[in-house]
Amino acid sequence: MKFGVDKIEYENDKIIVTGTTEIGKFKGVWKYREQPVVKYTYFIELSYEKFEKKISQSPACNFSTSICDDMVVFNCQVEDIDEDVYYVRFATDWLDMVEIESNCVLLDKGSFASFTVRYEDIWIYPYD
Repeated sequence: MKFGVDKIEYENDKIIVTGTTEIGKFKGVWKYREQPVVKYTYFIELSYEKFEKKISQSPACNFSTSICDDMVVFNCQVEDIDEDVYYVRFATDWLDMVEIESNCVLLDKGSFASFTVRYEDIWIYPYD
């Protein structure tokens, strides 16, 4: 997915990057040997370091990301379901896997879902 860097902050030994995708803003920890550049667009993948796996049905039927205090809110659509994984779609070029918590309300294919992750637990990996 494309991610345009809007802001760079430094917390201890971490580089925190805030940026924009085609569906909204989010921020996370930069995981690359080269420093990010403001106003530059990167292709990235995400990893969730300490993801709490709390996915739920979303009242909003849209794709979006937003920042609320220290949390990033992701709204997506369930594209497929495996034994313990949801395959969720955010955009044409953005598909992710989310583990299903055992006490989670099960979602159907095609339904919209929402989950939150602390920004410091989102790892951003740019690629060429």
